Order: sequence, then C-alpha cells, then structure tokens
Amino acid sequence: MTEAKLPSGQILKWKEQDFPNVYANIMGFGMTPFDIALMFGLIGDSTPTEVTGIPLVKVILSPEQAANLFKLLSVAISTFAESNGQLRLAGAVDVEDLRLKVEAAKVTPQVTSGS
Repeated sequence: MTEAKLPSGQILKWKEQDFPNVYANIMGFGMTPFDIALMFGLIGDSTPTEVTGIPLVKVILSPEQAANLFKLLSVAISTFAESNGQLRLAGAVDVEDLRLKVEAAKVTPQVTSGS
C-alpha cells in the first residue's frame, strides 16, 4: 500500500493489519446535502429489463473526501491502464443518462452501475 502526503504535510502510513476484502460487480451512489454514499454489491437475479443488486457495504463520505477518492481512483486507473492496457468499455456507465437522472431527482438518487 502506498503512503500519501496529506495537505497538513503529514505522511499517511497504514497500520499493518488485515483489511476486510469485499468484491463488488455492481455499485451505486446516493447523496444528501451533507455527504455522498457509495454502495457496493453483487449482481443478483436479472431479466432483460431489470437487475437486482445484492448490497454488501455502503461507504459514506464527506464531499471533500469523495473528491479525494475521485483523485485517488484517477491515479490508480491510469497506472493500471499503463501496465495492463485500456479498460474494457462493457458495463460502462452512460454518464449523460446518469446526469439527467440525478438532475431530475434533485433528491437522494440511487443510481447503480454493474459490470
């Protein structure tokens, strides 16, 4: 695991212990005026028009930490793609459709993406 420098100048060092591992092939998010929640789960029963997500874990972040997660994921995905080639687009989120749904909801959206 890599070390990171915090805005305070401190270095973040992870304590040596086992982290719980969770595999997810479907994810979603929710928002309130105060936080952003990321939901991770497994694809359950599905039909041609609907997929059932089996929830495993929800991570609730402040908007600032969600922005930090976005930056961390950008670095991780770029590094992965440089070493392993471009990612497959199967299961990619339709960003424009997602934006329209979030804008229409203007409440707590529960939008998901599966692979």
